[in-house]
Amino acid sequence: MMKPDAAKHSTLASPAGTGDEFRAFFHLAGVGNAVVDVHTRKFVMVNRRFEEITGYNAEELHDRTFDDITHPDDRGRDQARFHELITGEHAEVKLEKRYVRKDGAMAWVHLTTTLLRGADGCPRLQLGVINDITTQKTAQAELEKLQCNLQRLVDERTAALTEKTSQLEGFVYTVAHDLRAPLRAINGYAEFVIEDVGTALSAGTATYLERIKQAARRMDRLIRDLLSYSRAAQVELKLEIVPLSECVEAALAALHDQIEFRNAEIVVDSPLPAVRGERGAIDQVIGHLLSNALKFVPPGKRPVVQVRAEIRGGSVRLLVTDNGIGIRPDFHDRVFGIFERLEDARSYPGTGIGLPIVRKTIDRLGGSVGLQSEVGKGSTFWFDLGRAHS
Repeated sequence: MMKPDAAKHSTLASPAGTGDEFRAFFHLAGVGNAVVDVHTRKFVMVNRRFEEITGYNAEELHDRTFDDITHPDDRGRDQARFHELITGEHAEVKLEKRYVRKDGAMAWVHLTTTLLRGADGCPRLQLGVINDITTQKTAQAELEKLQCNLQRLVDERTAALTEKTSQLEGFVYTVAHDLRAPLRAINGYAEFVIEDVGTALSAGTATYLERIKQAARRMDRLIRDLLSYSRAAQVELKLEIVPLSECVEAALAALHDQIEFRNAEIVVDSPLPAVRGERGAIDQVIGHLLSNALKFVPPGKRPVVQVRAEIRGGSVRLLVTDNGIGIRPDFHDRVFGIFERLEDARSYPGTGIGLPIVRKTIDRLGGSVGLQSEVGKGSTFWFDLGRAHS
């Protein structure tokens, strides 16, 4: 075994039994190389790169053990790994650890170490290959810090947005609810005036009163739709197995008068599958889609509406196709926004809240909505929900 005092410089001779090739590889390597006496635990030989990593020269390291330059918090684990080598539990050990440099700074390294044994099988020298990973560790720590700060900001802003949204939705509900009473009063007083002095009213005055009643009714419809939108955003939804066939039947029954008035043709590709959702919410969604399909058809044209479903892996897509006026491509996303009304649809009754209710409800049920449409060639509105397996 090499005598410890033979290693006072990084260019000292290599361990016994090795030649020029080893020395060249050892000293010129781009990674740190070190040889430690397993009995004294002191450094026998190091290369220039190891000196750079630790800040000590070879002579200074000759008087130190690897414990001396190991971070105190890592020494216990270091000793355990060294014991695994000595006992033969592992032929090689790889670990990340910290060195305390000569200047007091900390250096992170990746160490791969093994033993050189004598002819008698007893361990003589510990060989180590050391990669400096301080830069990577610093970058990783900074990234983790940034991610932590980013997550904190996201959580804070999400909480603030949730609170503001809840406040706004509560405000909309309160205002909409409270506004209905004065509107009913306006409509009622207009009725009283017509009943009391209807025959004495001039044609112009009677027209004005009728317009007041119509405006009050339109405002009341708008408020009721706002209340529906607010409920769609706030009501608790409990997922259950919902047969789409029953939902379509219920919606068609509710629209019976409108279907009869328009002499509409309704085609349902039965049977329709079941989905995971909330029955009342899905009834409302299908009702809005069917109502729109009947409504946005040019005067004098018989509405034809098809309802069908597609199985898409673990989800079901329900499609409602009409032969109506169609929608320009630039409005395909906008029609799901609240109060968005197509220029071509201004002459059709409605408040522009039905499709926003559809999107809000399906979003809360964990699904998605969309449409395919072409101006003058009708539209297909669809929603996806999870497939129910009974």
